[in-house]
Amino acid sequence: MDAVVVTGGASGIGAATCRYLAEQGYRVVVADLQREEGERLAGELDGLFVHHDVGEPRSWNALMTAAVDRFGPLYALVAAAGFKSEYLLESPPDPVLFHRTATVNQLGVILGVQIVGEHLREQGRGSIVNIASGAAMPPAQSPDLAYVSTKWGCAGSAGSPRAGSRRTVYGSTRCCPDWSAPR
Repeated sequence: MDAVVVTGGASGIGAATCRYLAEQGYRVVVADLQREEGERLAGELDGLFVHHDVGEPRSWNALMTAAVDRFGPLYALVAAAGFKSEYLLESPPDPVLFHRTATVNQLGVILGVQIVGEHLREQGRGSIVNIASGAAMPPAQSPDLAYVSTKWGCAGSAGSPRAGSRRTVYGSTRCCPDWSAPR
């Protein structure tokens, strides 16, 4: 069965995605900074844990090497890593906090699309799913300026591979989970 990398895979939506994919028969690579939780989940799923920082290109290269060495060619990336900053309109300006939020929520997705996307192009198939947020879709459902703006960018980046390259042979989409109660 095919292998899938899930960033932010140790908790939340990422962990739920890892469990679902394993139930469907996929081999799962849990990629996260949360070592203890990630190792536990990967062990539970007979998967692979890779300590991974989505904002670092070298970390992406190490992730790809570990994943391909263990499972062979990858089928997909689910970019589920996310950071909620609580950067509110009335908060004092904090460029460091905004930068951290943008690094995880936006740069991490862009690096994944570039690095994993190249692997998928070389093998001629695959898929990338960017987990954005319903909070970033109009009308914004969160007062967190950094989170909303960077998740909006995450959602927008899903179409870029198809628009910017004639060589794209893989699918790219976004998912915008909404935490609001069902109507």
